[in-house]
Amino acid sequence: MPALFNSITNLEPKSREDSISSYRLDSLLDSCADTYQLSQADMQKIRYYLLSHQLKLECFGEPEDANAVIVFSFGASECVNKVLAAVVDDIVYHQPKVNVFAQQEISSHLGHIRHTPIISSDYQSTEDVARYASNSQCLDKVMIVAQAWHADRCVTVCQALNIDVVGLRVVDYFPENDPQKWVRSPINWIIKESFREEATGFEISKRFDFT
Repeated sequence: MPALFNSITNLEPKSREDSISSYRLDSLLDSCADTYQLSQADMQKIRYYLLSHQLKLECFGEPEDANAVIVFSFGASECVNKVLAAVVDDIVYHQPKVNVFAQQEISSHLGHIRHTPIISSDYQSTEDVARYASNSQCLDKVMIVAQAWHADRCVTVCQALNIDVVGLRVVDYFPENDPQKWVRSPINWIIKESFREEATGFEISKRFDFT
């Protein structure tokens, strides 16, 4: 990933436009254009996404303030999902009575932890998982567990469903060989999120020839 992405991700959205010149940001996108076959319209869309979104979130809140946890998977492989499960394990250690709702890719790694698995034979979107959990009667104040770059959307989706998000725990890893190619690297993820309202992750991965 180009080094400039590192400086971009550590800025708040409102400060990015002031802190990153158009020239520098366009140079960053130009460096990716050939690899990902980006058109000028594509680069403009990605540019807008970079300047308008919180790319990754930090942890906040305390486990004792929550009566439930929703844990969102990141990719289909074990790599990051096992780490997310370990985070849940730590939360439950400190808050044994907390209710845990776990996406199916996480559920198999929770072992002895009492939890409600969110299972489907179809691909589950962030919205699908949040909506399933929101239907529970034991959902009140919620701590979210998610991959750091996915966390902003997880929080936003939950809040849109009137879920009271009081805490967040994140892990900042990308599974390099995941079958879901859009989670393999920060740039893949940024491109996928820039176009997520137009196509599925699988379609975007094929369109831009993600590796």
